[in-house]
Amino acid sequence: MSRAPAVVPAFDAVIVAGGRAHRLHGASKPALLWNGRSLRDRSLAAVGSARAIVWVGDGDAGLDPRVIVTRERPLYGGPAAALAAGLAALPHPLAPMIVVIAVDLPRIEEAVAALLSAVAVADADVDVDDGDGTARSRDGVIGVDAAGFRQPLLAAYRSEALESAVRSHADPIDGSSLRRLIRDLRLREIALPDGVTADIDTPEDAAYHGIALPHETEEHTP
Repeated sequence: MSRAPAVVPAFDAVIVAGGRAHRLHGASKPALLWNGRSLRDRSLAAVGSARAIVWVGDGDAGLDPRVIVTRERPLYGGPAAALAAGLAALPHPLAPMIVVIAVDLPRIEEAVAALLSAVAVADADVDVDDGDGTARSRDGVIGVDAAGFRQPLLAAYRSEALESAVRSHADPIDGSSLRRLIRDLRLREIALPDGVTADIDTPEDAAYHGIALPHETEEHTP
């Protein structure tokens, strides 16, 4: 007997696109081009089927008009503050799942497809609680890189669990660690292929992906 294909639940999306990019000499990460498309366009396409999308970063005239633009407060308060701002800007009631991604992943479309496939698996949402054998829902799925590190900005969280984690976070959200914010969530780890989680933080990262930084493409006049 064939099994019916799993269905991805409705989801909202938060794209973390702020930051000063000090190590990239201030270059705009969303504007960087990889294989002819900007990282901004790639990230928006990756979550294109979302019910609502929040872009946490500078506004851009090229953004889809349905995208909600917000900023973390205070500015440059870090990824935990950006996630909290994005969550607050989403229209309520929230979709069952919230996909959270960073803008600086060239292969983000592959990564999000893997996350959504994992979410859609029928048994991906249920776990057995340690100790008493009680079935509990997982709080989402999170990408894991080739070195075994969790990637909090490459994950799909249950909206209720994520809201609860933000509300109950004991530390000031400004400058707080995103890993600390989600540490109590029960997340299914999804091993992603080598390279899919590679981001652009330094000129060396850009060079590895064949991405030219703006100062490298400027024409200098005598």
